[in-house]
Amino acid sequence: MRRPSACARLALLAAALVACAGEQPTPAASRWIDLTRGFRSRSLAEQATRLEAAARLPRQARVVQSGLAGEEAWLEVPLPRADWSAGKRPCEWRIELPVGGAMFCTEKKRTVLSDGAGREWTYSRQVLGARKVATRFMIEGDEIVVCLEGEPSDTMLCRARLDSGKEIDERWRARQWDLTTNGILVFPGESERLSCEIPPASRLCFSTVSPDPGGHGADLAPTIFRVKLGGRTLLEHRQSYQSPLRSEWHDIALDASGPQELVFEVEGPAPALFATPVLAPRASGSPGSRPWKEGRPDIVLLLCDTFRADSLSAWGGAPEHAPQLNALVEGSLHFLDARATAAWTLPSIGTILSGLFPGQHGGTDLDRGVTSAAETLAEVLGRAGYRTAAVTDSMLFSSHFGQDQGFEWFEEVSVANWDLGATLERARQRVACDDGRPLFLVVHTYRVHPPMRWGPEEDGKPWEDALQERSERRRERDQEGLVSAEDAEFQAIGRRFYLNAVNDLDQKVGAWIGELERDGFFERGLLVLTSDHGDAFGENGQSGHGGELFDVKLRVPLALRGRGIEPRAVRGVVSLIDLAPTLADLADVDPAPSWPGRSLLTAAAGRPAFAFDLKKHNKRLALFAEGKKLMVPDMDALRAGRLTHAFDLTQDPGEAHDLARETEWPRALGQALAAPLELLLVPVSEAKDIDLPLDVQDDLEAIGYGE
Repeated sequence: MRRPSACARLALLAAALVACAGEQPTPAASRWIDLTRGFRSRSLAEQATRLEAAARLPRQARVVQSGLAGEEAWLEVPLPRADWSAGKRPCEWRIELPVGGAMFCTEKKRTVLSDGAGREWTYSRQVLGARKVATRFMIEGDEIVVCLEGEPSDTMLCRARLDSGKEIDERWRARQWDLTTNGILVFPGESERLSCEIPPASRLCFSTVSPDPGGHGADLAPTIFRVKLGGRTLLEHRQSYQSPLRSEWHDIALDASGPQELVFEVEGPAPALFATPVLAPRASGSPGSRPWKEGRPDIVLLLCDTFRADSLSAWGGAPEHAPQLNALVEGSLHFLDARATAAWTLPSIGTILSGLFPGQHGGTDLDRGVTSAAETLAEVLGRAGYRTAAVTDSMLFSSHFGQDQGFEWFEEVSVANWDLGATLERARQRVACDDGRPLFLVVHTYRVHPPMRWGPEEDGKPWEDALQERSERRRERDQEGLVSAEDAEFQAIGRRFYLNAVNDLDQKVGAWIGELERDGFFERGLLVLTSDHGDAFGENGQSGHGGELFDVKLRVPLALRGRGIEPRAVRGVVSLIDLAPTLADLADVDPAPSWPGRSLLTAAAGRPAFAFDLKKHNKRLALFAEGKKLMVPDMDALRAGRLTHAFDLTQDPGEAHDLARETEWPRALGQALAAPLELLLVPVSEAKDIDLPLDVQDDLEAIGYGE
């Protein structure tokens, strides 16, 4: 499919800027040309129909469209009664999972079984339990497993939603594996042709992403990726879907310029992706050694989910728990009284990325995502010429909640594949995919988040065994056979596993930071270490995170190390609302006008700070000012002086002595802060409702969210 003429105009402008600016100028951001801008994928229904026909499979599948404008396409595969077999469990029936053909274009998370008469079963990754058995099906190996009241009907269907991406901000957003990216999805036997003006002395940079077998066949043949220019083959690359990182980086010098046609092709059984294709300057050197004067720093934001501030010695932790991260902090600008804006992941990371408080960005509940009206940090840096990427452990830091907004590359690691070593390997790959632009990379890990995993192998069985043993011992004492979150012994077990996870995180992240240091990263870039919230092990009668806004859940480490940053410790409350404007400041970029925070490089610590839990059915607010802290259920209670808790943190940092009803200052302070706080509860746009796939709901429930 041909590109619109806007690409040619942009390329000519970029070439003129470079030519007129003198010898070895710093290239303008427009010199890097995103080839997905203006690209439109072909009709998915037509492509899927051709792919299904080409596979010549022994089934009578069809592609159907739904929605008012036919914007959704589904593949329907009949499941004949003769192909079903009874399972070993009561009511269990099994059938071979449809594979190949157009199934390669489907979202397993949006797959349903239908009896053709209105009854449906949705996909579940978890073992079927009594509560779900009537409405869910599973995939075990290469079989569909479902519980039916009788025998399968002759009208049973497998209905799977087709997906090839969508246009966002004039760019094509494609999905492959657990990756959301600017990209060009190419179907086998087809070619995508892009007409554009190539500036002189350019190179073509992109990643090839293997097809996702996703239960569609384990013996998937390798894919051949091919790129042509002016009739000549620039690249012919054979890639297996079993590649450990699933993507491979390519950097091709171009000897042609002016009006040209780039052709992207694949050979294989399934569509495959050319991700983040960019025309870049051919001579761009390497990070720290550019042929032009380097301006903006590389930025790596390391988000250690659920990482308590006192895991580190600067915040009162034992030095042996995290020696390598302690060393990082010693050489950094670190804020000893930093607070998150929420006590659980979705709203807190929503604030870090959007620069807005939870009530403003809208990501406040499991069915609410961050509004697309937010101007995110990734968008601000991307417009300034940054290459933006994120590697996350998914779940509440996921494209499902709109948190991929502004990232060219947004890669999620599913719960089943959690492994900090593998996550960091993906981060290394993102650093290495250098096209000459400064890098903004977010790396997120649930390494210390439940369910706990033991040791460098991240083995989950010891935690399961510990819970089972505790449950059995309680049962032996004629108590209910459930582990009480408030039980002191259970809290001690949880704390021991948590500190083991902290030590493993320290070893693995510390090794990666050492690599960055040896590569000279801190001379040209900066690294930010923080967390989205803490975790409680009995303090203030609390367990885990979320819920009541005590400091054990809100206090987080915040450390910045790198180019131009003076190492020192800063006292006084600061908020993660200030992180986005701080990073924009360090990148010499104007902050978004909508951001209420201020750069920590210029604003004094100790300004009022706020934290929120804004779930629909249970709201809580926390306010920090003048060394004091207030906790209230809502704005009405704050105005009326009905405080839940009040603490003088200068005298009582552990929040042991509640002063809400003992002195007059809590009421007066609350009334003084009511007006500015109320403004922070006004959303920037209507809330974004989320229809989470049921298997995502299952995974969230497995890590402690949901029912």
